[in-house]
Amino acid sequence: MKISFNQNLFSYSLISEKKFKNTDNSAKTSDFQKVSYQNFSDITFKMRPDMTFLLNQTDKLLCAYSRRPMISPYEIRSIYAKLAKKPNAQSAINLLQQYENYMHNTEAVVFDYFKTYPNKGKKNFRDLLEEIQPESLERLVQTQTEILNNTDDLIAKLRPNVSEYVTQLKNEAIEKANNGNFSRKEVLANLKSIESSSDDKNILKEIYKQWYLLPRSTNNFDAFVVKYAKRPHDNIAQRLLSTSVATIEHLTPVARGGADNLGNCLLVSKLYNNDRDILFLNEYDELTPNIDIMKNIQRYLDDFINEINKGSSGFSSKTWYPESIQKAVWEESNKTFMPELGAIKQTAEKQVNDNIKRHHNGYWKN
Repeated sequence: MKISFNQNLFSYSLISEKKFKNTDNSAKTSDFQKVSYQNFSDITFKMRPDMTFLLNQTDKLLCAYSRRPMISPYEIRSIYAKLAKKPNAQSAINLLQQYENYMHNTEAVVFDYFKTYPNKGKKNFRDLLEEIQPESLERLVQTQTEILNNTDDLIAKLRPNVSEYVTQLKNEAIEKANNGNFSRKEVLANLKSIESSSDDKNILKEIYKQWYLLPRSTNNFDAFVVKYAKRPHDNIAQRLLSTSVATIEHLTPVARGGADNLGNCLLVSKLYNNDRDILFLNEYDELTPNIDIMKNIQRYLDDFINEINKGSSGFSSKTWYPESIQKAVWEESNKTFMPELGAIKQTAEKQVNDNIKRHHNGYWKN
């Protein structure tokens, strides 16, 4: 089942699963699985020049959501190729240490475990994770159960029929966790599918915020171990850096009608691009109290404007970009935040004056 959202966090429609026919004409159900460049690592994707420009600025721009450094998608291919030639833990660690500052928190904790593991010998990353998988699984079940049960008081405040349904969702998620199936996305989607009165809506929103913290491999060490303990060594090595790769983030998602052009795009790490999905910007900001997304977008635009002011290659022809992003942020945050662009006014005036000078000097350059 696929979810499409409108501007209300707890109001949306359910779209029935798409059907298709295979070669033997039997009906199958599409899983709507997410795909990424990593699924097609042997294919070269051609991208428009404006998007390529943004992806080439990882040395000048930090992640617009987190203010963390990112790895260029072009550089990561070279790193992955080198990792493929590092068959054991120590050889992979020696290479990955060069990129440790790019790792997000969970990946950094996992990497610390690999580095401090004594007498690694010829063991690989899979061997090291398999050793602690049982205890990680036990803790993971406990963590998930605690988060779900901590909302019991909120659930009790809902109307009886809604309370009964949410309790059912909670109990099913706990049962699945006890069987080793951690269905975070499913339980969140089902919670969002509830059509409720205004009295219940705020309670459901608070429950959602708490359930949103259910462990996943990007925010919890044990979830990482459980998910990747059976994966190949090189896959685990790549995973330590993959969430730090720079991606193009559509401020207004294309799935919700957003424009597929530079004026609607930010440079954001894969972690936050995937994590936000198609949430509205103010909704995502509420769900991620550990980072100040709005403040960081402001600083991202300040950095971009600074590059324009310095006349950095490619930036000087994009004086329009900050204003376009400003408008997109205003709309995508449901008109709760508008970045300041005071610094761009001087730049725009300077460009006009320069154009006038060039005109009076008898030539014109774009």
